[in-house]
Amino acid sequence: MKIRKYIIVLFCLLVLLSGCSSGGIKDIPGDYYPISCSDEDGNEYELEDERLHLDEGGTGYFFFQDNMYELLWKYEDGVFYFEDSSGDVFEGIFNNGKISGKYFFDYFYEFRKGKSK
Repeated sequence: MKIRKYIIVLFCLLVLLSGCSSGGIKDIPGDYYPISCSDEDGNEYELEDERLHLDEGGTGYFFFQDNMYELLWKYEDGVFYFEDSSGDVFEGIFNNGKISGKYFFDYFYEFRKGKSK
């Protein structure tokens, strides 16, 4: 009987701890603005009117240089991923309202949720 109590307590702790993450899929939808963009050589790029818009259900848009690219996104096992309508892929992480990772071939972006600069 004591073992059963320990198992129940352990299960409750696991449920509580699983809610203490840096953000789940329900926290992702919204507008994101790039706060940095660089290539693998460390060259920084000027950020214009770029915006990443993510809808619930895994769809969205990336606005880049007066073009709008539709995209499909997903968040699984701590990895945030999207592919845009031109076939370019982003893979990175979502953490506390920020999305950071690699886009295109060698561009490293960091996006912040909320208002632009």
